[in-house]
Amino acid sequence: MKFEIDFNESAYYDDDFLIHSLGGKLEKTNSTKYPPFDKIMLEIRDFKHLEEILKLVDKKYNTVSTALVSFDSPTIFIEL
Repeated sequence: MKFEIDFNESAYYDDDFLIHSLGGKLEKTNSTKYPPFDKIMLEIRDFKHLEEILKLVDKKYNTVSTALVSFDSPTIFIEL
């Protein structure tokens, strides 16, 4: 299932990590007036795949992360 992925902290951005390390892809929102103009989407195969992604996050930031998952609209927020 395809999810929008981002960090839960509104002041925290690491789009390069989300795209290059986790395999996220930028998709246009078709917004011309208000941000975000792009969002990062990531295909998640199953909960084991999500666990693998969180292990990569933990390793990069030397912490234990959690994922806040919503299915309406499909979104994953990474909590560091």
